[in-house]
Amino acid sequence: MITQLKNVVPNISFGFGITNMTIPAYEPFTVWVDTLYNQKEYVAQLQRVPDIKIVRKISDYQFEVIFRSPGTYDVQLTLTRKNSKPIMSNILTLTVI
Repeated sequence: MITQLKNVVPNISFGFGITNMTIPAYEPFTVWVDTLYNQKEYVAQLQRVPDIKIVRKISDYQFEVIFRSPGTYDVQLTLTRKNSKPIMSNILTLTVI
């Protein structure tokens, strides 16, 4: 049971379970981590995408992101733990116009 909990895939969204969104370039948006995890054991990071202008970690459960170029992007979170394989979240799809 504990091993299963340690390997739960983190769930992220744009808020209220939304996983697809369209926004204008340079407009900030928030990525929310909807899964609870041990903050002392894991480090949460959004995967870097080349056209991300800014990623600001507001908390372990909230990130502010800005994209600078139009296109369709996948946004994903990685939970990293010492001496362990990273756990990848679900993928959010963002269309920047």
